[in-house]
Amino acid sequence: MLDGVRKIDSGEWSIYYVDYLSDALKTEIRDRLSKICYGSLKAESGRIAYSYRATAREFVKRYVAQNGDSNRQKGMVGELLFHVLMSIEDEYIATSAFFNLEERSFKKGFDLSFFDNKSQELWIAEVKSGEKTKNQKNQNQAIVGLINTAKSDLQKRLNSDNNSLWLNAINHAWLAMNETVDEKKVVLNLLGDYSDQAEQGVYTSEDKNVILVGVLFHPLCEAADPDKVRLKHKKTIGAQIFHKIRTVAIQKETYEAVFRFLESEAADEQ
Repeated sequence: MLDGVRKIDSGEWSIYYVDYLSDALKTEIRDRLSKICYGSLKAESGRIAYSYRATAREFVKRYVAQNGDSNRQKGMVGELLFHVLMSIEDEYIATSAFFNLEERSFKKGFDLSFFDNKSQELWIAEVKSGEKTKNQKNQNQAIVGLINTAKSDLQKRLNSDNNSLWLNAINHAWLAMNETVDEKKVVLNLLGDYSDQAEQGVYTSEDKNVILVGVLFHPLCEAADPDKVRLKHKKTIGAQIFHKIRTVAIQKETYEAVFRFLESEAADEQ
């Protein structure tokens, strides 16, 4: 699909192998970073604060602000990689911004949301990123474990008594989507319906479409088996806890390379 990136795709589940941070992938990051981080409304405003260079600097500040918490730093890079790959695919319209709107802490609520213009459906994404732990015998267990954690966390959120999740999603949609995009009205109506349901005490994951994402940082000489992702996807469907499910796995050797790239971009002269 892109120099440095391989993809195996079944339509309902997919796995990406990011072999290296190629020039083509760097260009995609440059072209999309501001829109991904702030949403269309701010990215297209022409303001210097939302330029690519300023956005790269802001990403670096937020990364450093994690004070060496590698789990959170992996989470930032993993979510960004997923957002970039989804943008390149151009299959969905992003209805949420990567950055938290109010502060430099992690977003409260859903990681990301997307709109499928063909089906007129909203998809809620949960991204879990990490490395193989001592208790996991191989990369397959690690990537399936991340997907499983994404499933469990999203199931818990969607069934929780917390209307602020939907209100936050509505605020993100206002900024993430261009004012001239017709789909924006549809998305806001869908989110409004979910918010109304929550206000009435209806909390359920069974009518929601979800994208479960596992981002594994692990040497690609030990590539995750696509069949393990397929089986995990099939098992999740069988549990019948969501309406529709898409499962996405991403494997890249390290997370530091993405940060070092943005750090060097942020330091460059205009």
